[in-house]
Amino acid sequence: CPPALSKLSRQGSKIRIKSEKSRRSPYNLPTKLDRRALSMQLKDTSMPSRISIPLGSKSKTQVWLVRNDGPCFWPAKTRVSYVGGDKFHDIDHVLVEEQVYPGDEVEVSVNFNIPPTCGRFTSYWRFATDDGMRFGKRLLIDIVVTDSL
Repeated sequence: CPPALSKLSRQGSKIRIKSEKSRRSPYNLPTKLDRRALSMQLKDTSMPSRISIPLGSKSKTQVWLVRNDGPCFWPAKTRVSYVGGDKFHDIDHVLVEEQVYPGDEVEVSVNFNIPPTCGRFTSYWRFATDDGMRFGKRLLIDIVVTDSL
């Protein structure tokens, strides 16, 4: 199967799956996703944590590269959901349309609005199944809005 590209209509957020390994049959993998499912954030591909952003900026995009380090595939319709912190974005989740096999890397992007006041703003995100079970490590958007750079 070729790598998949899924685009979302809301705010241009997207998921891109990158696989350099050959796909394994889902019949050879554990069929029950549980809390053993792991995600490992490899890097922030768009901006580092605590980046300074000038007051008056309109919007930015946070992109994370994440790998499925667990023994199970992540089912289609897995979400990357907002779970807490400051809410300065218009969406609550980004949908992963395709299954993500162990070893596959997923690029997740979330567009967000720059808050209209100075200060540090942090938004937390987690992977979750379509029935709401969270798994993997938290992802975060961490920005500092300043009146001058």
